[in-house]
Amino acid sequence: MKFGVLLWPNNRASTTAFVLALAFFAALDGLRIGLGLPAFWNFLVSLFVFWCVLSLHFNRRRHANKSTGIAFLPPTLAIIGSVLAGMGEVLGHMTEHMMEFAAANGVNPEDVEAFTAAVNDPAFISAWQDNLTANPDIYETWMPGVTWASYGGFWIVLAGFAIWFTRMKSAGGAMADLRATSVSHSEPVSSPPSSESAGSDPSEANSQSDLEDDQKNGETPTSDDSAVEDADEAPAGSADASPEDKPADKF
Repeated sequence: MKFGVLLWPNNRASTTAFVLALAFFAALDGLRIGLGLPAFWNFLVSLFVFWCVLSLHFNRRRHANKSTGIAFLPPTLAIIGSVLAGMGEVLGHMTEHMMEFAAANGVNPEDVEAFTAAVNDPAFISAWQDNLTANPDIYETWMPGVTWASYGGFWIVLAGFAIWFTRMKSAGGAMADLRATSVSHSEPVSSPPSSESAGSDPSEANSQSDLEDDQKNGETPTSDDSAVEDADEAPAGSADASPEDKPADKF
């Protein structure tokens, strides 16, 4: 696999190279989160991963002889999925903290009606927000979960697109598969039997059978009758006499 396939969107990425590269960058992105890099380096690594993922999708489309414009779609939707997953995790943490705050202020969070009434109370919401502002460390406890949720949203979207991109085939490869399928399903056409192997002519068999019947009935075959008739019709003087039958010449 060429290293340029990972960095520049002007190469061709086979199915194997595409899958292996995505797995490598998913591991690198997870390592970034696990190491807890500073914000600056965290941003740089995230930008590098995004660029390489974008290049991979360009190169995969180019390898399949497809238009490369759609290569922007998977990384873009992956970012949206990452943001939505992170927001969902934040919302879950905020709901949990609100229930804890309600329980600390005498409201049973398991009582749906009482908890709903407290949430709809502006004074309760204002007091809860003040509690969040006074305890900024709460956000830090949320960050690992939010970060991993964003990671999952990003790579789940890319995994869904990877299934589609790995099944892409070039026009030449698709035509070759079609020709192979046509050949495998075609059956040889049997040639008609030749006249020699087909046996004797039925008309000849019928003539032979008629001849045998005539002989059984004592009838003379048609060919003999015609020969006798031809002999009777011939004139008597047409045959040449033998030298002994000729009279002697008289002088």
